[in-house]
Amino acid sequence: MLFLKNLTSQLLLLFAFIPSVFADQYPFNYQIDIQHYAFGLTLSDDTDELIGTTSIEILFKSNDVGQFRLDLANKTKERLGKGMEVSSITSAGSQLKYRHQGDALVIKMDQPVE
Repeated sequence: MLFLKNLTSQLLLLFAFIPSVFADQYPFNYQIDIQHYAFGLTLSDDTDELIGTTSIEILFKSNDVGQFRLDLANKTKERLGKGMEVSSITSAGSQLKYRHQGDALVIKMDQPVE
């Protein structure tokens, strides 16, 4: 019976460490909540391109959001030139600065959202 108690204790200890090993490592941004996506796409058989526009409605949960990150696979040599390439980002008619690398699109707001 003592062996069973020790084994149970050791198993419980082992399971206590498992969640940290398999924990979700995704970089969540709790300051924003994507409310809606709308996509407009044009396909071309001639150029083998997909050209599109995306409108995103975002709820900003904090007044000091200066930038935020979205997932977007970018065009790379490893993908043989395939992937997405962003040409511009606007908000209320104003151009926003952005960085697109490592499959992350980081958008910088002109001024923090109020």
